[in-house]
This record gives sequence, C-alpha cells and structure tokens, in this order.
Amino acid sequence: MSMRDRNVTDPARTFTSLEISVIKSRAFFGVADDETIELTAFDTRKKVSVAYVRSLDEQVRLMVEADRRADVTGVYSCFNELHPGLFARIGEGKWIPFASRASDNDVVRVRAVYLDFDAVRPRDISASDGEKRAAYDASLACEQWLASELGNDCLARGDSGNGYSLFIAVDPVPPSDTSRARIERLLKALSAKFSTDRVKVDQTVSNPARLCPAFGTVKRKGVDCAERPHRGTFFICRPIVRRIPIEAL
Repeated sequence: MSMRDRNVTDPARTFTSLEISVIKSRAFFGVADDETIELTAFDTRKKVSVAYVRSLDEQVRLMVEADRRADVTGVYSCFNELHPGLFARIGEGKWIPFASRASDNDVVRVRAVYLDFDAVRPRDISASDGEKRAAYDASLACEQWLASELGNDCLARGDSGNGYSLFIAVDPVPPSDTSRARIERLLKALSAKFSTDRVKVDQTVSNPARLCPAFGTVKRKGVDCAERPHRGTFFICRPIVRRIPIEAL
C-alpha cells in the first residue's frame, strides 16, 4: 500500500516532516509515480553514496536510512527528470558507496530553475542563526521580486539548513545550450541584485544535473553546537503549481 493510499484509508495517519517535504517537492517538480529518482549522500570523509528509487515510499525509506547515519553530512537529489533506465546502473532501493552520479547528459527534461542563497562563512561548518537570517532576508526579497514579475504560483521555497532555496517551475524542456544560457543569465542578474557581503546567490547551479537538498533530511556540517547547530531542511509550495515557459525567464 502506497503512502498516498494510507493517507486516504487512514485519515488519522500523521505524516513526518520528511514525508511532507518529499510529497510537496515531488508534486512541485511534477515527478511521475514511477519516475527514476537519484539520491546522493555525502559523508564526513567527503565520500559519495548513490541510490535510485522509483516510488515515493522507497524515496522516503532511503532518505530516512541515510539521515540516520551519524557520518552523513547531507542528502541530495537531482530535481530535473533523468533517463528512466538510469536505475539499472546499480539497481534500486539500496545505497551504493562510490557509485557514479548522473551527468548532464543523463537529464532528459529541465523542469525547474534552482536559486541557492547561502550564508557566507568558512567551508564545512554550519551557519550561525544570524548568518542564516541574512540568507532568509535575501531570499525573501528575491521571492517577492520574482512574484511581482512572474506570479507567486510558479515559485517554491526550501529551507536548506544553512540557507534557503527558491525554485521556479518551468514547462519541461530537453536540456539545450540555449536553455542553460538563459538560466545562467538569470542567475547572474539575480546575484547582482540580491547578493550581499553576507549572502551569495550561487551562480554555478545552472547545469541540468545539479543537486539540491533532499528536503526533509538534516544538514550536518561541522560540529553540532549551540552557535552553529545542525538543522533540518524542508520544502513548501502552493497546492496548485503553474509552470511557465522557460522563455519567460
């Protein structure tokens, strides 16, 4: 029985915050029930483990499995649509250490633009509350500006643990030099408008196979301490998503 079936047949079921983020993100990105999803986990030694799933339940199970490992610093996923046969590289439903991740050539459709607002700080430590607040303020200003230009029903927000993410839903299109150049120009313009000495809009996230946080999991950079705690991630979007032509960017 799928998670959606349980929700229908058991109205009293309480979803975890991880499950809610997975359900919302899959709906926003337009993930099909049987679509191949790639998950990536990084550990404290900067080693990579990869897993492939094709159902919501398996995605949640593997995200929880990785999230419970003390040596995992973060879990990520590719938000664009991958080739459906990619799971056959390593099989489904299991984490494989040192497996190869998807490349840009493995993406069949671009379906969102990713904006990453990261607090400026040394590498491999969590953000302080003040640093994260600065990232929130920058992302909120950008979100309000984008909503005035594009409408707010094509936007989604993610808390990435140490910063914030925004996504713009676009009509799915095959990757091309033209679409990537268009996204690169947008990132450059938004960085010029909203980056500060405390927050940077990442201009390197335009490639089709770019990873974003697997929302619902925990970011564990550095030591978990009061000044720089490990934090959970989450994803929110409106119930009805309007996808815009990529040319509108």
